[in-house]
Amino acid sequence: MRVGVPPSVVAGLSPGERHPVTVGDRQLPGTISALLPELDAASRRATVVLRLPAADLPVGATARLSLQRRERGEGFWLPTDALVAAERGLWSVYVLAPPGTSGPQDQGRQVARRLVELLHSEGDRSLVRGTLRPGEQVIAAGTHRVVPGQRVQAAN
Repeated sequence: MRVGVPPSVVAGLSPGERHPVTVGDRQLPGTISALLPELDAASRRATVVLRLPAADLPVGATARLSLQRRERGEGFWLPTDALVAAERGLWSVYVLAPPGTSGPQDQGRQVARRLVELLHSEGDRSLVRGTLRPGEQVIAAGTHRVVPGQRVQAAN
């Protein structure tokens, strides 16, 4: 199996290490056999090659490598659906501007954009840090239907 990982993650890996790999509904122990030194030009990821103890896997099957690491720092857990692709490899989230800062409340609150860096993702939730401030109301779903500056009503 070949998988692309961020270069900072490769620095903590070594050949011979075992890590769980999920292929379909099967979980297998993957053993790192090589860490390729060059980065993929398109994804800017390093390639990790793993051996899997199964000969009956279909060629081209999608596999998921699970790595654990601890990192200290501040951030926010948000629904993954709240993330919107931004420029230069960043992500953004849409928030509701604080009450009273964007006009009369009866017209709704204004949508504002906050740039964030994706630190970790676990399926339906993601850990981010950036210009998002504690207490801001994040638009968690339907981000494809709003733009910064638009007025919306907060759901209760």
